[in-house]
Amino acid sequence: MRRFFVVVFALITVHPMIAQTPEIDSLVELTNSDIPQKDKVDIYNKLAFKFLVFDSVSTAKYGSEAIKIASEIGYTEGESDAYYAIGWVTKVFGHHTKAIELFNKVLEVSSRSDYVKGLANGYMVLAMLIGR
Repeated sequence: MRRFFVVVFALITVHPMIAQTPEIDSLVELTNSDIPQKDKVDIYNKLAFKFLVFDSVSTAKYGSEAIKIASEIGYTEGESDAYYAIGWVTKVFGHHTKAIELFNKVLEVSSRSDYVKGLANGYMVLAMLIGR
């Protein structure tokens, strides 16, 4: 039981420090700059993955922004990666039915451009979820 409280304390104290790293701050700044849309999608995805374990709301926010832009410009790899990040957070919170829908979306989007990494990620997590 003591170990549990130590882990919880560590997560509570580490979370704010991770959320305020210079790397994250500079990535957020880049999203407000005049850069190509594809680069913005990649940055939003990096941010979504940076927050994956610590801040599900930020993961969903940045992932959703990546999906919006990626779908507008036809950047299937970026769209797939964003669905993967959101699906992963959904899975972690135990919403397995919704997570399965999101990982199926990863497969659907990835198959449009034969995005091997997206296909592999989608099948891997679906196997874990369905095989439970």
